[in-house]
Amino acid sequence: MYLDIIFFTMTFNHQRNYIYVGLGILVIASFFNLLYGTAESFQSQASKELLTSTAIISQIEAIILPLAESIPLIKNWSYTIEDDFQKLLSYLEVANILVLIQYSLLKLSHWMFFKWITLITFAALFWPPIRLYAFRILILLLMISPGLNIFSSLSAGIVSQTNIDLGTELKSHLAATKDTIDQKKSFQQLKLDSLKSKQAEKHDGKLTFLDKVEDKAIKTTDNIENEVSKLGSDFLAIIRFASQHAVELAMNMLVNIIIIFVFLPLLYWYMFTLILKKLFNFSLPNSLIKKEENKVKDLIK
Repeated sequence: MYLDIIFFTMTFNHQRNYIYVGLGILVIASFFNLLYGTAESFQSQASKELLTSTAIISQIEAIILPLAESIPLIKNWSYTIEDDFQKLLSYLEVANILVLIQYSLLKLSHWMFFKWITLITFAALFWPPIRLYAFRILILLLMISPGLNIFSSLSAGIVSQTNIDLGTELKSHLAATKDTIDQKKSFQQLKLDSLKSKQAEKHDGKLTFLDKVEDKAIKTTDNIENEVSKLGSDFLAIIRFASQHAVELAMNMLVNIIIIFVFLPLLYWYMFTLILKKLFNFSLPNSLIKKEENKVKDLIK
């Protein structure tokens, strides 16, 4: 029986030593920023795509609002279009928060202060009174660094291999929409400038009541009013399609971001929790071993 206890004690000590060696390697990896560059590039790019899309939406709104005042057809649909854009902004805001949480933790793990705290916690493992608490804290710290670096690098590989969209398609769609609207707006402005120039030529820049009546005739004669109306229809078709398709792209993007930045991290933490529980099981027999050792010592005495 005593040989079994001694053998069990030796086995447990060997297992604990292996654990210490493994933890020590991870602490060293944390100091050398293992895979930090790949992880930082992946998360930074995802965040930039979302922020760029948000900025483009604001630019499109800044173009559309003045047009809605001058083109009645757009004004009639402005509330529906604005609702689509608000949905887009909401999706982008949620997605950006999910990305920034991980990105902030990644940046935190790069601080030397964080690394020294990890090293001090590792050293505390060799002080028996606080060993268990130090072990728990150390595992949590290592899950952030280098754990988050490794996880983000694996996520980058998954996204690259499976072509998962994290906002690139939405950004490209919004950028193309803005360019098209800019072109249409420039064309409309040329038409309006042409009307003003013709009016100025006829009345030397003065605009009386009779001039306004004649101005109406100029619009009709030169088909400028029809052109503006046609431009309004073109604008409306572009904006409605752009907003509706953008909402679809944003929903797909949000689902992908939830998978990459929520589901996979939860799976990652769950796996570490299982490992943690398995490792904690080693601390329970340790107390039993000490009791048995004390019994052996009492018998020897």
